[in-house]
Amino acid sequence: MRLNRPFFTDKISSALSAAAERKRRRRQTILICAAVAAGSAIAGFSAQGAESGAWITTWAATPAPRWSDDLPAPFGVPEVLENQTVRQVARISVGGNSVRVVLSNAFGDKPLTIGAGSVAIAGKDGEVDQATLKPMTWGGKSSVVVPPGAPILSDPVALSAEALSEISVSIFLPRKTALSSVHWDGVQTAYISGQGNFTNEAAFKADSTLKSRLF
Repeated sequence: MRLNRPFFTDKISSALSAAAERKRRRRQTILICAAVAAGSAIAGFSAQGAESGAWITTWAATPAPRWSDDLPAPFGVPEVLENQTVRQVARISVGGNSVRVVLSNAFGDKPLTIGAGSVAIAGKDGEVDQATLKPMTWGGKSSVVVPPGAPILSDPVALSAEALSEISVSIFLPRKTALSSVHWDGVQTAYISGQGNFTNEAAFKADSTLKSRLF
């Protein structure tokens, strides 16, 4: 059946479409997968806790073992870190108003202890926008232990980020931690602190930097 007032119905259709798009944008949430082993893992995580809306993977890097016969020598990647903070930057694709972070212990043979974590809009030279700095939690807790060979998904964090912006992810490693899961071509600089937890600091003095992705 066709209506005799197409102009009127077209206006209604356009208004409904615009409203649906606004609703979709309000609910859009993003995943930063800082070393997810496979697309199926992303899909599985996307289904978890997605009650508040659809989760979109906005950045990802595939992990690899720190050393193996078919990989180059891990120049610039330390063997272990202890009581140090790692701050890494991801240039995202799509934006959103909430973020979850996936970290990986895919090639670890021991549990990975993360003592604290945070996300923020990245600034220059490892600094972040203090006003956007938010703590990460896992199951409501400020720390988490990741089993060997597994990834971990953070709780949602309310953080508004524009498309193509840069998000900083910081984690504190309180115990001696072998860097077993890495992504070689990180492109952007990662910052490693001296002794201490600096996840809630807008800036810290880097003890070293590297171009590879960790976890």
